[in-house]
Amino acid sequence: MSFLRNVSWIWTNFIIAVLIAGGAVLFAILAPGVHIRWFFLAVVTILTFAVVIAINRYIWNRPLFWMTIAAFLILHIVAYVAVLLNVERWPALLFSAVFMLEIVVVNTCVTVLFRK
Repeated sequence: MSFLRNVSWIWTNFIIAVLIAGGAVLFAILAPGVHIRWFFLAVVTILTFAVVIAINRYIWNRPLFWMTIAAFLILHIVAYVAVLLNVERWPALLFSAVFMLEIVVVNTCVTVLFRK
Protein backbone atom coordinates (compact mmCIF):
# COMPACT_ATOMS: atom_id res chain seq x y z
CA MET A 1 0.00 0.00 0.00
CA SER A 2 2.90 2.40 0.67
CA PHE A 3 4.02 2.06 -2.97
CA LEU A 4 0.59 3.24 -4.14
CA ARG A 5 0.72 6.11 -1.65
CA ASN A 6 4.16 7.14 -2.97
CA VAL A 7 2.99 6.98 -6.56
CA SER A 8 -0.11 9.04 -5.81
CA TRP A 9 2.03 11.59 -3.93
CA ILE A 10 4.38 11.92 -6.92
CA TRP A 11 1.49 12.28 -9.39
CA THR A 12 -0.26 14.80 -7.13
CA ASN A 13 2.87 16.95 -6.98
CA PHE A 14 3.40 16.57 -10.71
CA ILE A 15 -0.16 17.72 -11.44
CA ILE A 16 0.24 20.70 -9.10
CA ALA A 17 3.51 21.64 -10.83
CA VAL A 18 1.89 21.37 -14.27
CA LEU A 19 -1.03 23.53 -13.15
CA ILE A 20 1.29 26.20 -11.75
CA ALA A 21 3.46 26.16 -14.86
CA GLY A 22 0.37 26.19 -17.09
CA GLY A 23 -0.93 29.21 -15.22
CA ALA A 24 2.40 30.96 -15.71
CA VAL A 25 2.35 30.15 -19.42
CA LEU A 26 -1.24 31.40 -19.80
CA PHE A 27 -0.35 34.56 -17.92
CA ALA A 28 2.67 35.10 -20.19
CA ILE A 29 0.54 34.64 -23.30
CA LEU A 30 -2.55 36.57 -22.26
CA ALA A 31 -1.20 39.40 -20.11
CA PRO A 32 -0.56 42.60 -22.05
CA GLY A 33 2.97 43.90 -21.88
CA VAL A 34 4.52 40.64 -20.69
CA HIS A 35 7.59 39.78 -22.71
CA ILE A 36 7.89 36.35 -24.35
CA ARG A 37 11.08 35.64 -22.38
CA TRP A 38 8.94 34.94 -19.29
CA PHE A 39 7.12 32.29 -21.30
CA PHE A 40 10.48 30.79 -22.26
CA LEU A 41 11.52 30.85 -18.60
CA ALA A 42 8.44 28.82 -17.65
CA VAL A 43 9.07 26.28 -20.42
CA VAL A 44 12.80 25.96 -19.69
CA THR A 45 12.12 25.54 -15.96
CA ILE A 46 9.61 22.76 -16.57
CA LEU A 47 11.83 20.94 -19.06
CA THR A 48 15.03 21.26 -17.03
CA PHE A 49 13.63 19.84 -13.85
CA ALA A 50 11.42 17.25 -15.56
CA VAL A 51 14.48 15.80 -17.28
CA VAL A 52 16.62 15.78 -14.11
CA ILE A 53 13.81 14.24 -12.05
CA ALA A 54 13.10 11.58 -14.69
CA ILE A 55 16.78 10.64 -14.98
CA ASN A 56 17.05 10.20 -11.22
CA ARG A 57 13.94 8.13 -10.72
CA TYR A 58 15.81 5.57 -8.65
CA ILE A 59 16.23 8.07 -5.78
CA TRP A 60 12.74 9.57 -5.71
CA ASN A 61 12.11 7.95 -2.35
CA ARG A 62 14.89 9.96 -0.67
CA PRO A 63 13.71 13.24 0.88
CA LEU A 64 17.17 14.78 0.43
CA PHE A 65 16.76 14.36 -3.33
CA TRP A 66 13.62 16.51 -3.30
CA MET A 67 15.28 19.11 -1.07
CA THR A 68 18.21 19.22 -3.49
CA ILE A 69 15.85 19.66 -6.45
CA ALA A 70 14.00 22.42 -4.57
CA ALA A 71 17.29 24.20 -3.83
CA PHE A 72 18.34 24.02 -7.49
CA LEU A 73 14.87 25.20 -8.55
CA ILE A 74 15.08 28.26 -6.29
CA LEU A 75 18.60 29.02 -7.54
CA HIS A 76 17.44 28.57 -11.15
CA ILE A 77 14.49 30.95 -10.77
CA VAL A 78 16.41 33.61 -8.82
CA ALA A 79 19.28 33.59 -11.34
CA TYR A 80 16.99 33.76 -14.38
CA VAL A 81 14.80 36.50 -12.93
CA ALA A 82 17.89 38.55 -12.03
CA VAL A 83 19.26 38.16 -15.56
CA LEU A 84 15.96 38.70 -17.40
CA LEU A 85 15.17 41.87 -15.44
CA ASN A 86 18.54 43.38 -16.31
CA VAL A 87 19.11 42.25 -19.91
CA GLU A 88 17.33 43.86 -22.85
CA ARG A 89 17.49 40.92 -25.25
CA TRP A 90 17.75 37.23 -24.33
CA PRO A 91 17.26 35.18 -27.50
CA ALA A 92 15.52 31.80 -27.49
CA LEU A 93 18.71 30.17 -28.74
CA LEU A 94 20.48 31.30 -25.58
CA PHE A 95 17.67 29.77 -23.51
CA SER A 96 18.32 26.47 -25.32
CA ALA A 97 22.06 26.56 -24.71
CA VAL A 98 21.69 27.41 -21.02
CA PHE A 99 18.93 24.78 -20.71
CA MET A 100 21.21 21.99 -21.95
CA LEU A 101 24.13 23.14 -19.82
CA GLU A 102 21.92 23.42 -16.77
CA ILE A 103 20.62 19.86 -17.16
CA VAL A 104 24.19 18.57 -17.27
CA VAL A 105 25.27 20.62 -14.23
CA VAL A 106 22.23 19.85 -12.05
CA ASN A 107 22.22 16.16 -12.96
CA THR A 108 25.96 15.87 -12.31
CA CYS A 109 25.55 17.49 -8.89
CA VAL A 110 22.66 15.18 -8.01
CA THR A 111 24.57 12.13 -9.26
CA VAL A 112 27.67 13.02 -7.24
CA LEU A 113 25.62 13.81 -4.14
CA PHE A 114 23.67 10.53 -4.29
CA ARG A 115 26.42 8.24 -5.54
CA LYS A 116 25.90 4.72 -4.22
